[in-house]
Amino acid sequence: MEFVFSDDFLIAAVFVLTYLFISIQRIPFLHLDRPGVALAGAVLMVLVTPLTLDDAYQMIEWNTITLLLGMMIMVGALRDGGFFRRISYRVLIHSGTTRQLLWLVIFLSGLLSALFVNDTICLLMTPVILTLADDADLNPVPLLIALATSANIGSVMTLVGNPQNMLVGSFSGISFLSFFCILAPVAVIALLVNGWLIRLIYRREFPDRRLTGFQHFQKPRVDWFQVRWTVVVFLLVLVLFLTGVPLALGALIGAVAVLIIARKSPQHFFVHVDWSLLLMFASLFVVVGALRSTHWMDFLKDFVHSATDGNLMSWISFSLLTLAGSNLVSNVPFVILMKPVVESLPDAHTFWLLLAMVSTFAGNLTLLGSVANLIVAESSKKRVNLSFIEFLKVGVPVTFLSVLIGLLWIWIVS
Repeated sequence: MEFVFSDDFLIAAVFVLTYLFISIQRIPFLHLDRPGVALAGAVLMVLVTPLTLDDAYQMIEWNTITLLLGMMIMVGALRDGGFFRRISYRVLIHSGTTRQLLWLVIFLSGLLSALFVNDTICLLMTPVILTLADDADLNPVPLLIALATSANIGSVMTLVGNPQNMLVGSFSGISFLSFFCILAPVAVIALLVNGWLIRLIYRREFPDRRLTGFQHFQKPRVDWFQVRWTVVVFLLVLVLFLTGVPLALGALIGAVAVLIIARKSPQHFFVHVDWSLLLMFASLFVVVGALRSTHWMDFLKDFVHSATDGNLMSWISFSLLTLAGSNLVSNVPFVILMKPVVESLPDAHTFWLLLAMVSTFAGNLTLLGSVANLIVAESSKKRVNLSFIEFLKVGVPVTFLSVLIGLLWIWIVS
């Protein structure tokens, strides 16, 4: 589909307007959230540009939508059964000292995010950490920052750790195992660096003292039938991923298996699906897809091609572009936008890995950098103020150090 150059300006205007309102979120006289603005932008594209409704349908990457849907149903079943509450309980009551607690929060949130999506882990663990900090007489801010940053870092390990990785998996054809083998070591090293930085910046908040006061914690109730069978199904889905079954198909197989095995109505699990997020993704595919059909993409391709010739400096240039773009328009739409650019590069495989890694680590740069950060801040705002500046103290150094570690590792193994 080709548009004439005069249409390019109109499409670009709708694109900029959409992302401006997504960033602002508060529009006078309107009560639209991010999904609502994205949907409005997609509809506006069809109304005022040459884009037709059929064109819009074809721009939606249904593999990504179905992958997200399948993962949400499986994670929802585990959440409903008490799986995450029980894990948090077991880990927290066995925390010996304040420093051990910090490391447990970092690696628990990081590893769980690699399997069950970072946003979900932040949503489930934020109230647990607030309660824990109150009982242990600790400042919750460093622990909340540790949760958000570690969830972002850990999610880089797998193609199902966060939405932008799911996009890369759908676009690139990189296998689940190959992606994991390359980026899992990066995530582990970055988690260690994150813990070291938080301990350094908040060294007065984590004296090496023993924790007390957890004896009164009530053991969370667990639906063991539901949890055990869902874990079995999830492990089988991971096996499917590792054997090369398409991610979307594997996730849907797992979701259907959970619905069949469970002794509850499917509606019981559908309430855990973030339908507004799926709507936002579908709408963003249309908004960004329209821009990708214009001549503006030729300028972007020429710029990236001129800056990428296969050496380490070209990787750094690409990473800086990804870091900036992911924070300007958010990581998910930036990955969608970069699809035709990366596909046109000679070493597309490497640049897909760089795009996934840097767009994920970019979420730690500021408090607004990822949805996971916002979930932590919003979920805790009634108890504590996690400010933009406070987050920067950890976010800026951990982002640049993580990206540097990732660049060097990919350079070594490639």
